Amino acid sequence: MKCPSCGFDNPEKAPDCPKCQVIFEKWFEKKARETEGVNIQMPEKPASREISSSFKYALLALGGFAIFMLVALTIQPKPENPAQSSNAVSGSVEKITVISRGERVEIGAFVVKGKVTIFDFYADWCGPCKVIGPKIEALVAEKEDVVVRKIDIVNWESEVAKQYEIQFVPNIQVYDRNGNQVGQSTSDFSQVLDNVASCK
Repeated sequence: MKCPSCGFDNPEKAPDCPKCQVIFEKWFEKKARETEGVNIQMPEKPASREISSSFKYALLALGGFAIFMLVALTIQPKPENPAQSSNAVSGSVEKITVISRGERVEIGAFVVKGKVTIFDFYADWCGPCKVIGPKIEALVAEKEDVVVRKIDIVNWESEVAKQYEIQFVPNIQVYDRNGNQVGQSTSDFSQVLDNVASCK
C-alpha cells in the first residue's frame, strides 16, 4: 500500500505525516480484521507531538503570567485628593503636589478653596518645563496663598494629555480662590505671574 500524498509505502515505519498515519491506521485495521486473533499493533506515534502540545500550554501559561505582571506593575494608586488628606483636615495644605503621572484626573477636585491653585502640566523629558518648574515652585514658596498641583503628562498619548487636549508643555493654568480659571493656559511665566496677580 502506498500513500498517495507522499508516496511512502512501508506501514511498519510510517513517517510523521498526518495523511500517512490516517491511511496506515486504516491499513492496520483492515489487516487486523483479516487476520483475527493475530496481534498486529500500529507503530507508536512519535512523542514529539505530546511534547509540542505541552510546550504550547507552557508558553500560554507563561504569556498569561507575563500579562498579569505587566498589568499589576502598571496599576498605580490614585493620587490622594488634598481636600480629603489628613493635612487638609488639620488645616495645612501641601504647597506642591504631583496629582497625576499620565492617568486621568479631575483637576476640579484638586482646586484648593481659599487659595490660588496653579496646575502645571509638564513632562520629565521637556526642557522648557525644567526651566519654568523651579520658577513656579519659588513663586509658591514666596506666596502663602498660592499652591501648585503638578500633572506629569508622561507622553502625548497618555490619558491625561488626551483628557485635557494638551497641545504643548509646559501648560500652566491658574484658578482663583473660588475655583474659577483665570486667563488661558500658558507656557509664559510672566503670564502666569499676571494671572496670579489678578486673583487678588
